[in-house]
Parts: sequence; structure tokens; C-alpha cells
Amino acid sequence: MENTQEILNYLEKMSVDSSRVISHLDVGSVVNKNDKLRYVIDNLDVDRELTVSAFPEGIIPCAQIYTKMVSDKDKIAGLFMERDVVRFTDVVKAGVGGSLEKAILTELAGQRKGPAFLVRGQFKNGESSKQEHYFNLVSLDGQSLYLVDTENPASVNGGGVFVSRYAVPVMGIQDEKIIIPEKYKMGRNYSLD
Repeated sequence: MENTQEILNYLEKMSVDSSRVISHLDVGSVVNKNDKLRYVIDNLDVDRELTVSAFPEGIIPCAQIYTKMVSDKDKIAGLFMERDVVRFTDVVKAGVGGSLEKAILTELAGQRKGPAFLVRGQFKNGESSKQEHYFNLVSLDGQSLYLVDTENPASVNGGGVFVSRYAVPVMGIQDEKIIIPEKYKMGRNYSLD
């Protein structure tokens, strides 16, 4: 699939048929962290608490999500002390989060402007084995689709072309693999399965 509307329709269908894709979050939505632990969305604007100034509608504060949500499995586990459901605002206030928590924030910001999907897919970096990873597929204009990974921004240091790029264009989906331009791959592969 290369047509953006066809891909959006496919993702929307996946969100109905599978728990691996979420097409929209509302107050009261529950997002599974694993088989036992869950987050409940209690504030649709919680991503805005990460910024000093107001972001225009449709702008995803990727750099703020990446820098202010620190990946710390022990601190995340500590939020669940003797409970299996945590309010998502508590996670943001604690400033901790891995790929799931960052993808939830990206989803909340992205869905204000256009179709946005939180994906529990697979990520492979270079020769490493595939691992479960959360990322987003977002269309802010309904015409173009972007893969947004606020946990693992693509970057080139020194004389490279770009630094800390969180969103990369999606060219299509083939056999559940997300096709992105070679210059943005940097050895990375994302898939829906």
C-alpha cells in the first residue's frame, strides 16, 4: 500500500480488529502496559504540561516528550505499587516513560489535528533482533503520513544531514513492514506485526 488514504483506512480497520493499534484516545480510555498493568487517560491535554509555551494545534512537542520523559523501568514500576491502574497524568508528573508512555503523549498531541495511531509494533535496529516497540503513525494534513518515534529519534552527528528527527515520511506499508526513505532508516526497521 502506498496511497495515504488506503493506509489510513487499513490502520483504522486494525484499530477495530486488533489491540496492536489505537486510533483515538479519550478521557477514560485504557491503555495496557502489559497483561496486568494499565494506564487510564484522565487528561487529553497532558502533553501540553511538558512545554513552557503553548504549542499551536497539530504540532507534536517531540523534543519535549523525549527529554522530559526519562526511560527508567524501576521508576515506572514504582508508579504501580500495589495497584494495576495508574492515571496517566501521574506518569507525566513523575517524568518517566519508555516507548509506550512517549507514544501515548504523541498520540494525544497528534489526534488534535488529524488521524493519529498509537502502534504496538516491532522495531529492529541494525543486526539486533526484533523487539516490541511503541510508535505512532500520524497524518497532520490527511495527505502525508509520518512515522513518529519519540523514544528513538533518528539523528546524524557532525556533518550529517539532520539531527534528532522524530518524524519521518512513510512511503507505504508492505507485508506489515513500514516503508520509509532509505536516508532516514539508519539501519532501523519498523513493522506492524
